Amino acid sequence: MAEKALTAYCRRSGEIGFARRLPKDAVILSRGPDEHVRKAAGVVARHAYDGTLLVPGIPEAITEDAALEAVAWFRRQMASRLKRYAQEAAHG
Repeated sequence: MAEKALTAYCRRSGEIGFARRLPKDAVILSRGPDEHVRKAAGVVARHAYDGTLLVPGIPEAITEDAALEAVAWFRRQMASRLKRYAQEAAHG
């Protein structure tokens, strides 16, 4: 049986988490193979001093609209990288 895809998500704080199921009150950022999702998030995210991954623009967003724009940007970046990783994996 195939393993369920990994979901990258965040909450209003901008902190990125990973799970097989989307937690309550979280916003989905991307979903896909574990290795690809973690790699893409590590490239696109802002890295806090303690190693926490953050969606750039969310922690400092003053309005919900600004936070949602940051999420939309992050999703586009993740989708682009996941597509590239899938193509690379297919062509070995």
